[in-house]
Amino acid sequence: MALSWSVGQIITATRLNTRLPVHAIKAADLSRTSTATVASDPDIVLALKAGVTYSLQGHLLVYSASTTPKFKYCWSWTNSATVILASHGLVTTVTITNGSIETYAYVNDTTTPSAEAPYAVSSGVSSILINDTIIVGSSLDTTLTLQWSQQVSNATATTLKQGSSVTAFPVA
Repeated sequence: MALSWSVGQIITATRLNTRLPVHAIKAADLSRTSTATVASDPDIVLALKAGVTYSLQGHLLVYSASTTPKFKYCWSWTNSATVILASHGLVTTVTITNGSIETYAYVNDTTTPSAEAPYAVSSGVSSILINDTIIVGSSLDTTLTLQWSQQVSNATATTLKQGSSVTAFPVA
């Protein structure tokens, strides 16, 4: 997003804040067991400005001792917004040892929470690359929250690791 200022225009906090990236980083590991119902993550929460389109870039570090539970995520938000998912991770329908990568792309989603993107996990740490977009409604700021769970309910914990992060870059 280009900064376009006119000669003599005052750069207010409001104008400047619509151009700044917003970053959230996971402060501690969080494990979930025996649930395939997504729930909000307490750390990956972004306060976004009204009338701005953001490119969401980041990575989710997911750990499980088993390949069974897998992982899924979606976004929830307050007020009015449109979310487009376009993330990359391990394919859920093939043997993980082949290293296949899958990209999820969904049509514009205006109903919170968004569609869920499912991914496989290796028995170790797996990485999901976030490459999503949010178009925030023109009248009210929104709070965007990552929601996640196991794809398949299982007693083996699925853990979203410390250091997972998402940055919202204003692009329009």
